[in-house]
Amino acid sequence: MAKTVKVLTVCGTGGVTSSVIGAKVKEILKAAGYESEVTTCKVIEVGTHLQLFRPDLVVASTPVPNCPVPVISGMPFLTGVGVDRARDEILKALGDQT
Repeated sequence: MAKTVKVLTVCGTGGVTSSVIGAKVKEILKAAGYESEVTTCKVIEVGTHLQLFRPDLVVASTPVPNCPVPVISGMPFLTGVGVDRARDEILKALGDQT
């Protein structure tokens, strides 16, 4: 049984941008053999989601200060530039060797 990874995707308004990032992260995790649970939120809601959702990592299109879990930039999933590097960072944060 594959480990379920919890990912919090964050943008300024918690809308479309974080949803697009979440969908792409979900694809990456599936291809790497992970089950995933993705939740989106506004950057101002991160603290609450960290306590309630308890994500393994955060993927964000905006800076997320003082976060106790790894934060990966989600901008590559919006621009298409640096997607492989972001993918590797996500897998490394989860303990995979890449």
